[in-house]
Amino acid sequence: MRKLYAAYGSNLNHRQMAKRCENAKFAGTGVLKHYSLRFRGDPDQAFATVVADETGFVPVALWEISSEDEKALDRYEGVPFHYFKQEISVYLENGNTVGAMIYIMNPKMKCGLPSGQYYRGIYLGYEDCGFDTAVLNEALHISVNEFYDNAVKQPDFRLSADFFRT
Repeated sequence: MRKLYAAYGSNLNHRQMAKRCENAKFAGTGVLKHYSLRFRGDPDQAFATVVADETGFVPVALWEISSEDEKALDRYEGVPFHYFKQEISVYLENGNTVGAMIYIMNPKMKCGLPSGQYYRGIYLGYEDCGFDTAVLNEALHISVNEFYDNAVKQPDFRLSADFFRT
């Protein structure tokens, strides 16, 4: 049985998705309304998530996935500790909506900075899907500001040495 999955992070990237889920089929694109993209997780290795935002929107890729693909994604996303699954409405270009499964990061995770490699993978996914990268760039900008605002408030905060490696 196949399920519709809405991707907004690294699973926008068609090459990466093909490696993770060999049975997945790209089914088009849509938008999550009332959400914004953010980066959360470890300070120097954050990952994409969506957060409630009444005025926001996040472009998504829709994938038809098999149960085997879903199990592979669950492992990759760290369900149920790092991310959890939720059903969500995705708005299509024609004005219709479809229900899809999405992964949302555990809300206890703090803002952080994505690695350059991870960010590049998402950026290439935006290109694969024909999305305007302004949403991705804004998410990075907001997450960086939140990250450094929190660092100022926590004077004993330290980045790991890995953050400074290229």
